[in-house]
Amino acid sequence: MNLEQLIKQIGDTFPWYAQLLRENKVDGRRLEDLPLVTEDLLTQYYYHAEHRFSDPYHSYLTSGTTSGKRKCILYSDNDERIYLQQRMNIIKDFCGEGLVRACADLGTGHAAATADEIFKEMGCNVELIDFTWPIEEHIEVLNRFKPDIFLTMPMILDCLIATGKLDFQPKKIIVLGDVASLAWQSKVADYFHIKSQHVLDLFGSIEIGSIAFYNHALGRYQFDPYLLPEVLPVQSIYPDANYRGEGGILLITSFAREYFPAIRFVTNDLIEGFRQETHHGQTVYTYKRCLGRFASEFKHGEKISLSDITDAMAKNMPYHRFDLDDHNCGLVIRIATSSITPQIIKAIKHDLLSHNPDIAQMIASGLVGDIRIQCVDEKQITSNISKRRY
Repeated sequence: MNLEQLIKQIGDTFPWYAQLLRENKVDGRRLEDLPLVTEDLLTQYYYHAEHRFSDPYHSYLTSGTTSGKRKCILYSDNDERIYLQQRMNIIKDFCGEGLVRACADLGTGHAAATADEIFKEMGCNVELIDFTWPIEEHIEVLNRFKPDIFLTMPMILDCLIATGKLDFQPKKIIVLGDVASLAWQSKVADYFHIKSQHVLDLFGSIEIGSIAFYNHALGRYQFDPYLLPEVLPVQSIYPDANYRGEGGILLITSFAREYFPAIRFVTNDLIEGFRQETHHGQTVYTYKRCLGRFASEFKHGEKISLSDITDAMAKNMPYHRFDLDDHNCGLVIRIATSSITPQIIKAIKHDLLSHNPDIAQMIASGLVGDIRIQCVDEKQITSNISKRRY
């Protein structure tokens, strides 16, 4: 399928996209002429729409948008098949032969819903850990089952290690869903007495599915073959941003998604060192590292939207500047004030967790740290609260 065929397919499936092209007088011959598929556009036309597809599809809910509603992302049977096959190919190539026990501890979402199928297709005995269980039960399963392959999220693994109670040694560790720097991967490998090459970082999103993986042979992250990635300067998408780093905003065009308008989709991931190169005789797209998310969402086990945080602040601490940080498995809201009463701290946390029950459950289970409120001097507040620490 070429770009013009993809545009026609998406336009037929989502008439609003075809109308958008007509309004912008775009003929679709050049990728750079096509409009960006942003969160605002998707909130208006996709995330909460009542889609009427004749063929079967799979739906996944994730964190909310500025509308206050949770996002609903759809996968056709073919979308799902390609996602599963690509992830399975990557994981099988990484794990090799002879590993028979696999365990997934992922919280919620698309990857969690498909981990069981992937590992069973590989011939593994599988244990899935429910994110609603207390952290002690997670540890009990891991120490009893002693998986050869452990699939989890960096934030969850940090909290498991911090207990000092783990008593198993996986041969392969696979992580996804949060930034896993090379230094972090090396630290985790040392903890489990394995080589850094035995830690695999997967990169994806609920909208696109599988996006990239860390290729140890290249020493870089490699994009999946059916994706056409772009990286644009931050200011070209967010003109008012004061970001001065070397990263850019990742855009994805996917030739393997039917039930999502994946043409120049703005992921809001901040990518550094993007380039095109030749590997084993094939042209591949790679990048050095993902610095985190730039725009309106923070990761805290699951995604928590900046709009939810802003609403909670406006209700309970109006007219105070604040920024966000994450340390020690927890989200920190830093507020420019000399003091905050316990009642206000409780109210802010209540408002956030009532809108994000999955995160509330993960905190209750001990999988991620609590949301913390911190008083800081006005001069310590960073000007761009939408840029995630990295």
